Amino acid sequence: MIKYLIKTAFRHIIHRKYFSLLNVLGFAMAFATSLIIFFYVIYEHSFDNHHEKAARVYRVEVGDQVIYKGTTAQLLKDKVPEVKNASILSPYAGRVLVHPTQPDNIYAGSVFQADSAITELLTFDVLIGDLNAAFLDKSKIAIASEAAVQLFGSTNVIGERILVNYGRELEVCAVYKSFPSSSTFSPVGFMSIKQNPTRLDRSESSFLTFLEIEPQLVTDELNQRIADILNEEFDDEVSVYLRALKDVHFAEQVNYEYAEVTKRSTVDLFLSVAFLILIISVINYYNFKCGIMPTREKSFFVQEVNGAQLKHIRLTLLIEGLIICTVAAALAYLLIELFDSSRLSELVPFNLKDFSLSMRLLMLGCIGVGAAIVSVLLPTGFRFADTLIDKYSRSSTKPFMSMRAVLMTFQFVASLVLIISSIVIYQQKQFLINYDTGIVSNNILTFPLSGKIKNNLDGFTSALMSSAHITDVTYAAHGPANDMMGWGRTIDGVQASFFVWPVAENFLSFFEVDILKGRDYSTNLMDNSKFIFNQAAMNKYNWEHKLNKPFPTFDGEADLIGFCENFHYASLHHSVDPMGFWLNRKRCNMAFVKYSGSLPLVLEHIERSFKAISPNHRFDYGFVDDTYQAYYKSEMRLFKLISFFSFIALLITAIGITGLVTIITQRHVKEIGIRKVNGARIYDIIRLLNRKITYTIVIAFLLSAPLVWYLMELWMSNFIVHAAIHWYYFLLGGLGVWLLATLITLRQTWKAASQNPIKALRYE
Repeated sequence: MIKYLIKTAFRHIIHRKYFSLLNVLGFAMAFATSLIIFFYVIYEHSFDNHHEKAARVYRVEVGDQVIYKGTTAQLLKDKVPEVKNASILSPYAGRVLVHPTQPDNIYAGSVFQADSAITELLTFDVLIGDLNAAFLDKSKIAIASEAAVQLFGSTNVIGERILVNYGRELEVCAVYKSFPSSSTFSPVGFMSIKQNPTRLDRSESSFLTFLEIEPQLVTDELNQRIADILNEEFDDEVSVYLRALKDVHFAEQVNYEYAEVTKRSTVDLFLSVAFLILIISVINYYNFKCGIMPTREKSFFVQEVNGAQLKHIRLTLLIEGLIICTVAAALAYLLIELFDSSRLSELVPFNLKDFSLSMRLLMLGCIGVGAAIVSVLLPTGFRFADTLIDKYSRSSTKPFMSMRAVLMTFQFVASLVLIISSIVIYQQKQFLINYDTGIVSNNILTFPLSGKIKNNLDGFTSALMSSAHITDVTYAAHGPANDMMGWGRTIDGVQASFFVWPVAENFLSFFEVDILKGRDYSTNLMDNSKFIFNQAAMNKYNWEHKLNKPFPTFDGEADLIGFCENFHYASLHHSVDPMGFWLNRKRCNMAFVKYSGSLPLVLEHIERSFKAISPNHRFDYGFVDDTYQAYYKSEMRLFKLISFFSFIALLITAIGITGLVTIITQRHVKEIGIRKVNGARIYDIIRLLNRKITYTIVIAFLLSAPLVWYLMELWMSNFIVHAAIHWYYFLLGGLGVWLLATLITLRQTWKAASQNPIKALRYE
């Protein structure tokens, strides 16, 4: 029986080659797209899973920030029995590693400071050397394998010297395998926290604390108990939240975040898109199956009369679905390979090759079998026994048509949601790129300084300013960034947290930031190590009374001389938090050059001046406005991915419409012939055949518009400011889908409406 059913299924697939091909194409695109999305979701949920204790390691978040006192780790280990291990970590030790004798050979990345307990919490794959020595000896450092290979050409570098931020020289004592891309943090090096004496300063709050606790012991009661201990020890009033290391990647609304963070809602959105695309393809198959069912009903009845049971007929349909899905899965695999080898692979933040062949085949198999089973389980809307007495059209057309109409409407709702969302996301992307950040960012070059240039900034500035095309030059520790240096201090008995940006004396005037109170830095007054805070700090902490009074720093005190207006120094995901501009030339690692005129001439002059002082150092430049645009890399990727998936969804829907309209016109051939004989025009017939599609799109538009509005408002809430969602975005999306559907149906309906009616009526 099974052999006979398989032959029957193959016979029908071959007999209906056109519809079989449409089903294979639709399923193949759906399988490939959904598999890529599923891999993306798996990747996002795999962050930090390579650490063996990821489920037992928790980050201490105090209030709304991740940094706090440097003695917190030891304090909690001593006073909280549930804490098995605790470690302190500082992510601000450095941003670049430099070869000591080849200053142009650098490796960019964060260098962390930690104590030896970090090796008990995180998993290190040590390739060579003694990792613990890096945390116990202030003169040593452990570096990542990728940094070792780039700087020295090998991982066998024990005993080599290396520079951190062009300054501090340390001896390499160990090389560990670089953390995978699915890591919330991937330091290029680890050094001892002993190099940071402020860890013992009770007024300093710029350190991360990690604890090892069994998950079942992490409760609200434990959070409150830890908060009570900290409040009593440091005379604070803070709340505490213990966030599992494996959940740090999804942390939101946390200040001084050092980790790579993704919104969980974005991951859930893509997961929903995958299921939508699969559902659209299944609906296509269902509509095709129901559309051609009347042509098969007599054969099914004959099978039933000859002893076949209903389960055998359904098994035949299932075998057909499995064959279609198997072929589609094979084609989907080829599409995934093409995707991986093309520039489209840049749309996803992971490497598809990280997922093994067996995993790809297993997931494709599960998707294919699931789609086939679901398509068979959906009702067909008729009874096989009714076919010989022609009851099908009278007894079951209404429920059959209503089910198909509902599913077709759902297809258009899904397509409209994706298309309109793409339009809104694109507008927000443009809004972010063109938003006025509050500082001048056009025509400003930026590049890292070498150690020799840092020791001769005045001479370098004079050389740069000798060009008529360069109007101004300034320096800072780094450019605008989301990961600024975070400080915490007890000021006038109040715990204050703020970012600190070491800058040169003309930094604020260079970027045209106005002073609101006090004064700007002045080279004539020798304002070394002075502070200017932004308006956010002035408003939050009421520090106006501290003008021209000492303010605590790393190594003593410095005067607070003014307050400046706010500007966006990070992405628009973040509010403008308190920021202190610290006049400290020694910490300036980046140059900023404002230019006019010919860019090639400007670059030639800057590089010539650069090489005159530091001939062996690589001159590598960028633009400040590009830095701001880089903040929205995830938004750019989101727009491209949603647009790509919207295109796939529309393409699958178009395939479904093509097949469905073909079925409809074939079933209405005689009706069309009768209407033409009775004087109907081609236009009237085309309008009649297209009317249902138009009504379906209108209903889908009315259903999708409020849904898209809600989803986009929810997404926009992640930004401090955002673009308006205009009504014509919805109209544009709706018209686009309607136009596509109309163009697809027009060819088939025109062919049906323009043929000779005699052909349709010759057998009547």
